[in-house]
Amino acid sequence: MNERIIASIPVYSITENSFNQKWNIFYEKSYNNTMFKDKEKYISTLEYVYFPTNSWKYNKIIGFIEIIVSKEDIIFEIYRSPKKIFPYNSKSKHFVGFFPSLGNHFSALGKNNQDLKDEIQQFLKSIEEHDFLGIKNIYVDYTCFENFIKYFDLRNFIDNEF
Repeated sequence: MNERIIASIPVYSITENSFNQKWNIFYEKSYNNTMFKDKEKYISTLEYVYFPTNSWKYNKIIGFIEIIVSKEDIIFEIYRSPKKIFPYNSKSKHFVGFFPSLGNHFSALGKNNQDLKDEIQQFLKSIEEHDFLGIKNIYVDYTCFENFIKYFDLRNFIDNEF
């Protein structure tokens, strides 16, 4: 079957704001337990020492949701870590593999562009709630997808590409 991936949406183990708050608490506690006088310099040194562990973007990804289009279907493939707990200060990446899940597709036949987009949004919310169940504080970064999909004519793409 001829298929095209139109989007890959990252799933993070924690929001950027929560991640940074946890690191700020760590920096404050570390500073309070030292005799160092210059707080800014001490924290700056800690930030350097703990880099890239203290860097959120791309380092805290625990999965992806791929949206795949064929002539007849919109398919959602899920890739995620089998783990359920992800420490904010982890020094290692988490293995991400294909996560089999039933029913993550719908027919594109006979649907207009807006209907396709609406149904994609519904499926994404359902996947977030059900296929990442048991993982606290996940953040699905829809930013790029939402910026892309509002200008993309999915119906036209399906009709002309396949």
